[in-house]
Amino acid sequence: MDKNEQDKITAFDTLFTTNHIQMMKIVMPYFDKHIQKTLAVYIKFLEFQYTLSYFHSYSLELCGCSTEQEEFDIGKICSEILPYCTNEEKQKVEKISSLMHTMEMYREMSKTFEVMKDLFPDGGDSFPFGMSSDSGSAPMDGMMDMLMNMLTPEQKTMFEMFGGNENNGTK
Repeated sequence: MDKNEQDKITAFDTLFTTNHIQMMKIVMPYFDKHIQKTLAVYIKFLEFQYTLSYFHSYSLELCGCSTEQEEFDIGKICSEILPYCTNEEKQKVEKISSLMHTMEMYREMSKTFEVMKDLFPDGGDSFPFGMSSDSGSAPMDGMMDMLMNMLTPEQKTMFEMFGGNENNGTK
């Protein structure tokens, strides 16, 4: 976990506590185990009570305890929560992250494909890199084949699932 992630957690915890609650946390290890359990529950209760009172008194928006609201980035969120996940949860979060990455690649490939169509509207013989298909289909098929070969099998499946490669059929 990097320092920025730890700072977010510390900022949140600091916002919803008081000095007296912090003092109880400091002295808790000096009590016997039975009292520690009770004191731990009491501390959490006081934090909950303080949080409710805080939001009742201040109707301000909570923005990740930072001065500016961050832009929503699912990839960043996935990487930040990963250290707190169980192994099973990590697998799920990594799948979500991979899916989002694949969708982003699809968007970028679609943009590239559209630019290529704009550059060569006639689908003509001037297509770069000798990418015309031997089967007599449009030269853009060669470009699509090249781009598809850059993807992993999972990414190809995701690309096709999101409507990519409609003209070429399933590869």
